[in-house]
Amino acid sequence: MKPEERGEVAARVLALAREFHTMPDQIKVTREKADEAQKNLDRARARSRVKAPIIDPEDPERRRKLTAEDRDAYVVLDTEDEFDAWLVANAAHEYQKDRVRARDKELSALQTLQADARQEMRILG
Repeated sequence: MKPEERGEVAARVLALAREFHTMPDQIKVTREKADEAQKNLDRARARSRVKAPIIDPEDPERRRKLTAEDRDAYVVLDTEDEFDAWLVANAAHEYQKDRVRARDKELSALQTLQADARQEMRILG
């Protein structure tokens, strides 16, 4: 490894170390947002189940009861916004975790390069 490359590697290792310092906080924030979105979705589904019609609103004269599948479909349609918010929050959290894994792999590779460079310097004297 060339001397200027060693400096670049060391600078990147330092930058990653600084970035790692803030990552636990970032993961915590995205996890909390995903948890809150899940709670909001659960509450919205519960409210929707309570207000879901029992009698078919499209044919009230026949007094046909809706099936459990019909009521479940009503809940799904009624809570689309909350579900979309949960999907976004969960995706943001998964993305943040992926960023941490990628940075960890990069740091490990750079540390290996540093160790190889030190070993090479010892051998060459």
